[in-house]
Amino acid sequence: MIKKVPISFLVFWLLIQLGCKKAPTYNPFDQEFDISISHVVKNGCDTLSAGCGYYNLIEKSTSSRMYYQIYSDDFHEAVAKGYVYHIDTFRFKSREDFYNEKQIIKDSIIQLQFNINNLNQKIEKYDYSYLDRKKNTIRILSKENQDTVVLKFNIAETDHPRYFVRNLEYFEGSPKLDEEK
Repeated sequence: MIKKVPISFLVFWLLIQLGCKKAPTYNPFDQEFDISISHVVKNGCDTLSAGCGYYNLIEKSTSSRMYYQIYSDDFHEAVAKGYVYHIDTFRFKSREDFYNEKQIIKDSIIQLQFNINNLNQKIEKYDYSYLDRKKNTIRILSKENQDTVVLKFNIAETDHPRYFVRNLEYFEGSPKLDEEK
């Protein structure tokens, strides 16, 4: 025997279903930008200035960190996100020496060796794995949807005037930014 369900119950159930949002993944490689900035802040992060009124909320110092970029006028919406994988730190006698040798250093990235297994351990929590390398980029592959993402080698300054770091980096702007242009 089939029981009749009151229409008010069906309407109530439908409203609940429409009101439920998919929980954010906090994955630097997906297209999800509707995240809780307060959740990111509660999980602990460093706030770094990115210039032009933007700030990066980056996970506390580890060898593998994701970050969200927010605009100072709207602290509650991510306008971009990214990922940084620290490879190594190196030293020069001075910043001037670094800038004089910058092209040599950039060229050295092409031959830079690093542990692919360590990278895989860091990105597997996002369901990605190492695919291949081409000069100054690494491609990683999503196990779920076979999507590829390109990580670029980068050299960055540190707070110390003679120390620099080599990283793999990924940056993705929000589709909303494209709509605003």
